[in-house]
Amino acid sequence: MPQDPAIALVQRYIKGDLSRRQFLQRSGAAAAAVGLAPFLSRVAKAAEELVWIQFEGISDPAFLTAFTDATIKSQGLVSEAAVAGQIAGGQIQADVSIVSQGYAQNYWYPLDVLEPLKTDDLPHWGDLFPYWQKAPFYWNNDQLMAVPNVWGSDSVIHNTEVVPTVDSVAILFDKELSGKIAMPKNGVESVAITAQYLGFENPFNPTEAELAEIKKTLLEQKPLVRTYWESIGDLVNLFTSGEVAVAYGWISVFTQVQDAGIPVAWANPKEGQIGWSNGNAVIKFSEHKELATKFVDFNISPEYLKPMFDKIGYRTTSQVFTETLSAEDRAALQLDDPEGLLSSLVPWITAPPETGRLIDDLWAEVVGA
Repeated sequence: MPQDPAIALVQRYIKGDLSRRQFLQRSGAAAAAVGLAPFLSRVAKAAEELVWIQFEGISDPAFLTAFTDATIKSQGLVSEAAVAGQIAGGQIQADVSIVSQGYAQNYWYPLDVLEPLKTDDLPHWGDLFPYWQKAPFYWNNDQLMAVPNVWGSDSVIHNTEVVPTVDSVAILFDKELSGKIAMPKNGVESVAITAQYLGFENPFNPTEAELAEIKKTLLEQKPLVRTYWESIGDLVNLFTSGEVAVAYGWISVFTQVQDAGIPVAWANPKEGQIGWSNGNAVIKFSEHKELATKFVDFNISPEYLKPMFDKIGYRTTSQVFTETLSAEDRAALQLDDPEGLLSSLVPWITAPPETGRLIDDLWAEVVGA
């Protein structure tokens, strides 16, 4: 499983193996290698147009109709780390980009490509839960670098007719469920889950000694795993067909399987659910920083959050919007006590580049075994 060349380049630059000049010289080739050709060169665009790099589902044009200050040109992405590197290398022109808590501290901030934001310029900042206003993932050197707007948690989903109750991720390593277990194909998450199972303190940034034990455990688990799932649809089908009885997955999988009439439950394991969040930031090279800041604020407004929630169902960082949800919706998303849930999550923070390479290598060995 070869590593994404753009990510490898970013990792070498952050580690200090490459000078900025070397990084800039090589970034164009890396962009082409991962299919970023549409980004190449600084193409002129109308003053009223903003380029937004974001996952396709989040950037659905139907969610943006209320933003009338500019035309939004959405550009999807596959790898957040690669995009951060290509922006730093001058190979991508954008005004606003996704910045997730997972990649902020160890990828985005060292590359110095984001424009600090002022809360006074964000009319909807006060709508956010206090937790998200203070979340350290989005601050760097006491400066606000990105504004979170959606969040969620990942956990164990189980068919209650086969596995009535689950209180630990240990169920994913139970030999009695051989052939009925599914794990994420994302190596970072599967390694973190295994680190939780083994009781390691920092699941997303294990030591080399811990990685050796994680590798051993994953190899022992592999014969029990029916498949390493890659997409939401894959895992939904595995549950609805009865092929798997337990999996580590996403809330969107759980709700779809439940809607299909399958008796499933969402576990709250003693090791903690894994928490993630995504936000938006202004790129420091943008020629339209004021307009881009308005768009970042729009992403935490009810005008954006309502159509997004109605279609996707992600939890949002806005307390004001969350309080408008029905009691049924709040219960389904465990939002009766959102601050309590947030404080219990294990935050997804992607490891620094050097450890990230070790995790990539470990996972390639496990999958290829």
